[in-house]
Amino acid sequence: MKEDNFDTELIHEKEKKDAVGAAEPEEDELTLTNKIIVAIGYIFSIILPVVGLVYGIILLMLKNEPQIYRKHAPYIIIISIILCFIIALIEMLYYHII
Repeated sequence: MKEDNFDTELIHEKEKKDAVGAAEPEEDELTLTNKIIVAIGYIFSIILPVVGLVYGIILLMLKNEPQIYRKHAPYIIIISIILCFIIALIEMLYYHII
């Protein structure tokens, strides 16, 4: 009888360890590749705002990818939209449309 209790305790401890390991996806997210993908999004949003906007939307729509993509995607989109408006304003001023 004591062996049965010991076996069940081992199984419960193993389940707790598995649950703790599954609760820490941060280690997965902070790889160099993931950081580079996010950095490329910021670079595109500054240099080519339209491409950055599309890139940010794509990052936002990815479901099975790390959370870091969906965390930074709104910022990439916002920067792209703001820079699109600034570029449009500069062009309107240059061509005397305003």
